[in-house]
Amino acid sequence: MAEHANAGAARRFLTAWFQGDVETWRSLATDDVIIRMRGNPGADDAPADVDIQDVFADDSRAVAIVRVVYNQPPGPVELSYACAQKIDATGKICEVWNLSDNRDAENDLFGAGGNGTGA
Repeated sequence: MAEHANAGAARRFLTAWFQGDVETWRSLATDDVIIRMRGNPGADDAPADVDIQDVFADDSRAVAIVRVVYNQPPGPVELSYACAQKIDATGKICEVWNLSDNRDAENDLFGAGGNGTGA
């Protein structure tokens, strides 16, 4: 069975997001997209290895299971995410929710200061 078009859009959005390709992820999202996540991940420039493990989608939603290893001192931090996306009738992502499996590690990595120290 072929992948649902919204699964492809979700996969492309997440790939662009983790690669820092703002132009691409913005082209896949509505102008007023709402992104709900903890901390300040855009401020951290630690390299990451990303594995989009699976994407489930229908006509209005997509959910991706993503494993990310952030490679920064003092050592790698591995997080798994459930990333849910609401998709409008035109196929654009209009809302995103990210939920990690380890809130403490996520807070340490992307704390209020966004410098990877939690400070």
